[in-house]
Amino acid sequence: MWLFKRSGKEISTGVPSETNVQPMWLIWLLSAVTFVVTVLIVLGLFWGGRWAINRFTKKPTPATTTVQKPAANKPQSTNGISSNGSSKPTPTPPTNPTPKPTTPTPAPANTPSTGPSTLVRTGPTSDE
Repeated sequence: MWLFKRSGKEISTGVPSETNVQPMWLIWLLSAVTFVVTVLIVLGLFWGGRWAINRFTKKPTPATTTVQKPAANKPQSTNGISSNGSSKPTPTPPTNPTPKPTTPTPAPANTPSTGPSTLVRTGPTSDE
């Protein structure tokens, strides 16, 4: 053919004369390793993204601490024996809990007025 500058003797079938044939077990091994690596990458991206979102968008919660006041005028006792030598534990007087100040509850929000309570007829009447 003069158009492509080829002679008529060279005929190509599209298949190379020497093919590199891989054993089937190697093909399956490489495909399994590729699948596992892909799953690990996807899971790593998922959990890493979730961690990043939680790290930067989570609001810090205030730490609550409980403060206990030491009891005034209470004798120190060890293993049920009071400081005066008797084996009876000293009775503690009942304490009245301090009332917490009450906060006024907010008034319920007023429902906004949306117009008259009767519906306006906009379609044809069914009385005809």
